[in-house]
Amino acid sequence: MRGTIVERPKGSRNYAIRISLGFDPATGKYGQHWEAVPGTKRDAEKRLAELLHQLDTGNYMKPGKTTLADFLQRWLSDTASQTYRQEAMTGIAVSWKVT
Repeated sequence: MRGTIVERPKGSRNYAIRISLGFDPATGKYGQHWEAVPGTKRDAEKRLAELLHQLDTGNYMKPGKTTLADFLQRWLSDTASQTYRQEAMTGIAVSWKVT
């Protein structure tokens, strides 16, 4: 299973979710992402489904110190290239000053 939900201490109304990021050949380790979700178990299930959907579609970005320029460059190369024509992508990159 790629994701699990763990109940936090009794009475806290918190759940923790863990998703498997798969094997990272650069480090030689399996990656995991843990996230605390306040609220009910249903809220945790919804968040888990969102994260797994992001992984499946390639839109998941591990939390970290990613700059906006890096994010936009990745979006242009991954998502926009499948959605927009090359001329539109060039215009977007020029207006955002991202190349």
